Amino acid sequence: AALDSWERLREAAAAVLLRLPTPLPGLCTPAALSPLLACALRLLACPRGREADSGAQLLLLILRKYGGAGDGGCCWRLDVARGEVEAPPAGGSDAQQAQQAQRAHQAAALWSYLSSACELLEQRVRLAEEDMLEACRGGLAQGVLLALRYSVPHVPWKRLAEQEADSSRNWRGLVCRLLALCYAVADLTLPVLSKPQDQNMVAADVDADDVDLDELADAELDGGEGGDALGPRAQIIMTGCWQSSKEVGLLLGALARLLPLEGAAALLSADHLSRMALYFTHSLCALKHNGAIDKTQQGFTALCERLLQQPDPTLRALPQRCLHQLLAFARRPGQGRSDIVRRSAGLPFGVVAIFYSEPTNSQRVLLQRGMAELLSGAAREGGESWPRVHAINCMRAAFQDAHLGVDTSAYLAPGMQAAIRGMAAPQWEVRNAASLLFTALLVRVLGFRNHAGKGTVAAKRAPTAADFFARHPQLHPFLLQQLEAAAASLESGSSSSSNSSSELHPSLFPVLVLLSRLRPSRLSHLSGSSGSSALAEQQLSPAPFAPLLQRCAAASTAAVRQLAASALPPLLLPEQQPAAAAELAAAVHEAVQAAAAPQQGAQRPASRPSFNVLHGRLLQLRALLESAADAGADATSAAALLAASARPLALCTADACCLGGAGSRLPAAVSLEYIRAAAAAAALAGSLQRQQGQAARGAAAAAKDWLLAVRQHCWQAVERSVEAQPPRDFCSPMLSCAYKHATQLCFMLLLTEAEQQQQAAGQQGQQGQEDPSLAASQHGRAVESRAVLQHLGVALLSRQYEVRCTALKALLKHVQAARHALRTTCTLRHLLFAHLAVEPHHKAQRRTLHLLALLPPTAAADGAAQNAALAAPAQGPEQEFAAVKRWATAAADSRVKQHAIRCLGPLLRQLSQGGLGPAASQAAGQLLGLAADCGQPVQLPELRLAAAEALAASGMLVLEPLQSEQAASTAAGAWEALLPLLEDEDEAVRAVASSAAAAAIDAFQGSVGGGAGQPATPGSAEAVAPSEERTLRRLFPALAARFGPHPALLSLLCRLCCPAAAAAAGVPGGACAGAAEAGRPAPAAIAAAAAAASGKIFDPEPDNMHEEPVLLAQLAAAALDQLATQVASANAAATGLWAWARAALRLLQQAAAELAPPAEAPEQGVVGVAPPCHARFAELYCAWLAMWVTARLPAESWPERSSLAAAVVGLADTPVGSAAAAPTTPQLAAAAAAAVARWAGDAERQADSGSTLFLL
Repeated sequence: AALDSWERLREAAAAVLLRLPTPLPGLCTPAALSPLLACALRLLACPRGREADSGAQLLLLILRKYGGAGDGGCCWRLDVARGEVEAPPAGGSDAQQAQQAQRAHQAAALWSYLSSACELLEQRVRLAEEDMLEACRGGLAQGVLLALRYSVPHVPWKRLAEQEADSSRNWRGLVCRLLALCYAVADLTLPVLSKPQDQNMVAADVDADDVDLDELADAELDGGEGGDALGPRAQIIMTGCWQSSKEVGLLLGALARLLPLEGAAALLSADHLSRMALYFTHSLCALKHNGAIDKTQQGFTALCERLLQQPDPTLRALPQRCLHQLLAFARRPGQGRSDIVRRSAGLPFGVVAIFYSEPTNSQRVLLQRGMAELLSGAAREGGESWPRVHAINCMRAAFQDAHLGVDTSAYLAPGMQAAIRGMAAPQWEVRNAASLLFTALLVRVLGFRNHAGKGTVAAKRAPTAADFFARHPQLHPFLLQQLEAAAASLESGSSSSSNSSSELHPSLFPVLVLLSRLRPSRLSHLSGSSGSSALAEQQLSPAPFAPLLQRCAAASTAAVRQLAASALPPLLLPEQQPAAAAELAAAVHEAVQAAAAPQQGAQRPASRPSFNVLHGRLLQLRALLESAADAGADATSAAALLAASARPLALCTADACCLGGAGSRLPAAVSLEYIRAAAAAAALAGSLQRQQGQAARGAAAAAKDWLLAVRQHCWQAVERSVEAQPPRDFCSPMLSCAYKHATQLCFMLLLTEAEQQQQAAGQQGQQGQEDPSLAASQHGRAVESRAVLQHLGVALLSRQYEVRCTALKALLKHVQAARHALRTTCTLRHLLFAHLAVEPHHKAQRRTLHLLALLPPTAAADGAAQNAALAAPAQGPEQEFAAVKRWATAAADSRVKQHAIRCLGPLLRQLSQGGLGPAASQAAGQLLGLAADCGQPVQLPELRLAAAEALAASGMLVLEPLQSEQAASTAAGAWEALLPLLEDEDEAVRAVASSAAAAAIDAFQGSVGGGAGQPATPGSAEAVAPSEERTLRRLFPALAARFGPHPALLSLLCRLCCPAAAAAAGVPGGACAGAAEAGRPAPAAIAAAAAAASGKIFDPEPDNMHEEPVLLAQLAAAALDQLATQVASANAAATGLWAWARAALRLLQQAAAELAPPAEAPEQGVVGVAPPCHARFAELYCAWLAMWVTARLPAESWPERSSLAAAVVGLADTPVGSAAAAPTTPQLAAAAAAAVARWAGDAERQADSGSTLFLL
């Protein structure tokens, strides 16, 4: 575990090892410790970070146990440069002399370790000066620096410095030597990491295209040996340099934090600290690598924190001097575009580090001075633009730092002003930096918009307009001035001939975005959060913004009108909104009537209004209605708003909803917004109907007639789209979107009306009795009403695909809400199947299949009767299955394929109700093939989810194996397809598969807890295991009890326990075998082990952290162990199991031959630290499980059992046996020992091996 790839596991293993007695058991002499030290040093020289960290952790363990850094430990002298260990001579007999000798030995041991580490670091530096590539193949200096950083906190520096006068060791000189080596490493790595790059590329992104072909050819001529196997040269050098650079920064920070600075024991002087501060400022100004910058910032923060705590004013002034140097570097002349790459690179990190290092219990003087200077630099216009970009980037970093949130809150308003002004700069780089700063401030003040859904905590975080201006009063006049200038610019631009968006005022969009993100107020008066006076509230009132927004809503740019409309509701109080809505609705009515008036001649009449103004007013009206419905306004204000909007709008319904008609005189965009305003009014009316107030119900009833008229005219437009193809969008922009919203409004109102009618009829039938399921059942029967089906049939005939898709979507939402209350809908299913055969658009195909998957299948008699009534040919489940299967196999769109596969499950269950006949067997095989193909990890998550849902709904999991051989094979194939989905990386897939498996277990087995077939597991493991693992642990004993020693189950268990042996032995597969085996990837654990053995710098980690092939092998082995004694001697299953055992034995023998060391074994490399069997753990462990299981087979079933037993026992002392695997893989050693003990027939050895404990 101390060598594991997981950092937390390595740290936990090191902590456990530290609790062991000193010296460690088995490592009581220098000769016994030397191999462990050599192992740590080999790991230390590895270019991969996790192995270097493993070596550093191991070296720290040795230092604390043997090197004098731990209390009560040994004081052996460790020479890490040469890999030598020397034990000191025994101390005197006197207690005082022994204590003095112990201190002397401890100082000598620590001196030996630290001085030899410096010597090893010097060797790495000299190698890098001669050959950088060769040094980076060994990690450059990251391993040594990492080991030193881990060791610094455990060295008693103060006591050692105080003893310096009594010894010959110069600890101050050692520290100076270490600092000089750190600076030397930095000088080597800085030229590589300071190259300007326009793209944010890290070392892992370097691909094979960066490799020199001549270099590859030379490597092939040399036999393929050398460090080039680690990766491309650029990748090797970049990785070694940035990891060494970040370790330099962290080590210097650790030294600055822990070494004594005062008195006679001071190990760091003022010159050392000044030189260290100069290094950090220079590095942060030059580095361009993100990882190196981040760790260097941490070291710089530690240095500044220590300096600000010193009583010496000279040392306390160093951080302020560093801040001045950084800001002077940002203002330096002669900069270019390469100086601002990566958002000013490390410069903002250095500034933030100084801000963060100030004590929290005192005033942050440096932050105040720095922010003032940054604000001044961000507002400076003229001259070079690069210093301004640096200032803006530094402010953005300060505002984004969560630890500085309280201290930087006073600068939010000036920062917002600087960001908005920066967007008016003529230089693109300033505008780019200002937009990033504006985004950071928006997130800081208003939160993330993508998380601000209705009713969420993030939505409530956004302040109201009154609260916002009360918190930031400086922004009220500034934003008002900027918006007034933007509105004037819009009006002046509209009067000219050019209306392009490039002439928009630069502050227009930022101000509108900020105002639109505010939250509408529910209070009827202004409420400042600071308790300001009435005069201050009046001065900070958001009301002056409303007229300016209405002026912006008439702009020629649609995006401006949209933003201006969305910003209006937060700026109006609830009692002001009805009057504003009435004014807007009256203006809309007048404009529509004027536009619909017949023209006199070909010229445009002077009385015709501007369509931009009309469109903007409709946008504002819709925003007010949606805000009232979403914000939960009081019933009185909402009712007044709805009544004020409905009356004028009802007078122009016919002209506004005439889509594609001959008399249409309005643009489609205007008609679209009118329809969307009606939809918002319908939502508001629905919420008012559910309230108890008389005014609310009256307003909803008053708007009902208007909404019915809107629905009638919209439906006429839908009917016209059936007869003729509507004009395209290039002829009438946004016409297709208008058809979409018209269809959506029609079906929303239609379904709501049908539901209300069904609910009223149900209440009359119940005669006042309350039924909890009444509402759901009436909601489900709404889709069966004749009006809904007739409208759906007409909509599906439309030539406009938006109409068809929207009608299906509206019905789909209604069906999903009433899924548990749906009854058999023969007419609807027939209508959907008939439409599916002729539908050309993938979106409509997907929604049709989704509906079919949700609707319950029709009974055969009901379907025949319904088809006869419709004069249509009968279409039973077999024909439906064949039709849907064609979509599942031939569909190009993945989501169409997903819903087609979901449909196949219920259809197969209905098809197999009378037994698994020929048609049902063929359909089951086809569905298993699709599930096996779509359940692969390389497939999309929605396809894997569809496979799990189809298997769960098909009924194949609960087939009775004793019914027939076909039923047993089908059931085993279904479980084989479902098992990988139980360990899928997607949570939704695992949940569906786990629920299906648990339901199947409960269906064919009442209780499996505590049964005889349970594997030997501790009682506590079941309680803490995840639900998917608990299901797996229940599943295998239940399958063994249900199937018994059936060949179908035995074959499945063999393939799960040891797939390699099963493939070599030709174990027959289930019903889904061979469906997609050619493209099926190796398990993640095996792939990761193979990648680790390859020795690349960046090994691909397993993508699926929930996949555990070893767990499946263990559970399958436990089930096989239960069934092995029940296999008949002359059964074909026994023959197959013996063939599987021979294949597993051959696999072990082949691995033993491959892993056997040569006669003269060369020295192990830095990668091959662990025994060879460690990299092939999964393969060997599964093979030993196979041998352990087959030892339980009856002896009379195989005459050559004795020779097989001798071969198994002979593997005990090979590289794949228990002795070779015990040091690093005890689980593999236990499995090997248990298998050998079984085959040897030794009861005592079986007891010593722990029986089935290796299965845990």
